[in-house]
Amino acid sequence: MAPPPIEMDEATKAMFDILVQNMTELKTANQKQAERMEQLTTELAYSRNNKLRFKVIEPVKYSLDSTIKLQDYFATFEIFCSAQYGNANKDAWSAALGKFLEGDISQAYIGLEGGSMPWEDLKTTLAARFADTAQRTNKFLNLFNNLVQDSGESLLNLSMKVERIAKQAYPTFNQLNLDVLIKNKFLAVVPEDVFDKLNIALLDKDLAAVPFEKIVSLAEKVQKTTPKTAYMLVL
Repeated sequence: MAPPPIEMDEATKAMFDILVQNMTELKTANQKQAERMEQLTTELAYSRNNKLRFKVIEPVKYSLDSTIKLQDYFATFEIFCSAQYGNANKDAWSAALGKFLEGDISQAYIGLEGGSMPWEDLKTTLAARFADTAQRTNKFLNLFNNLVQDSGESLLNLSMKVERIAKQAYPTFNQLNLDVLIKNKFLAVVPEDVFDKLNIALLDKDLAAVPFEKIVSLAEKVQKTTPKTAYMLVL
């Protein structure tokens, strides 16, 4: 037999109603909090997968003086764009290319309004206009191998020519090896009397540790010195 219902006075009934209401509100609040936590977790996972990235290193700028082929540069640039901007809209890469071009190819890009062209069309158009050939690639190697001091050319201008052509002929060399190559080539093409005195001055030196500018400066001093003048070169 069920127990008789408990009769509550008005005050007790009011307190009970308040308790029921508070419990209902607490359950609702807990549900909302759980839903919010789930939403935040989802947003965080999405952010990790789609928004948070390591900083992407930008490619070097391209000009027609570069010895890398244009198509090879495009391949490098596409890797950069894929990491930086994603692959959803590759045509947007066209607008990004502008700041990485210099010289004549930059002017062509501007004239073509390349930033508004579809990416594949832009690549094809620029490649057709500035076609890379094996002859152009080998041009700088031939220039470097046959480099000499021109009549009336100063040692300073010669040094700048050696440095410029070396960078164009050996674009894949790391900076240390390139520096040594430049120094050796410069010493090989200076006048013989200048080389003889420089050779003495640099005999006990680590060529890699001597700045190229210092070698050029010493060469200029040697050239100004008459054969009858004896003086010590000091590094």
